[in-house]
Amino acid sequence: MPRVCLTASQREAAKKADQTKALADGLMVHKALTRSTFQDMAEQLDVDVKILRKAIKGEQVYVPLEKALNILLMSGVVEMKKERRAGNVQ
Repeated sequence: MPRVCLTASQREAAKKADQTKALADGLMVHKALTRSTFQDMAEQLDVDVKILRKAIKGEQVYVPLEKALNILLMSGVVEMKKERRAGNVQ
C-alpha cells in the first residue's frame, strides 16, 4: 500500500527517508558493480569508513558539502551536468 502523509512534517520525513534510501541503495550498487570494499570506497571519497557505513545503514551523517557531493555522485543519485563556457557557445 502506498504511504500516506497528511501533514507537512510527515511529508518532509518521508522525503528524507526516500532520499536516504536512494543514497544507500546507490552506494551498494556501486560497491557491487566495482567489486570494491567499504575501505576502498572511503579512500576514494576521502571520508572515514564509519561515515560511509552509517550512510549505507540509512543513518544521518554530517560531512562537508564537497564530500557529500562526491558521495552523491558515486551513488548515482545525482549526475553532474556539463557547464557551458562563454567561449564555447555556438
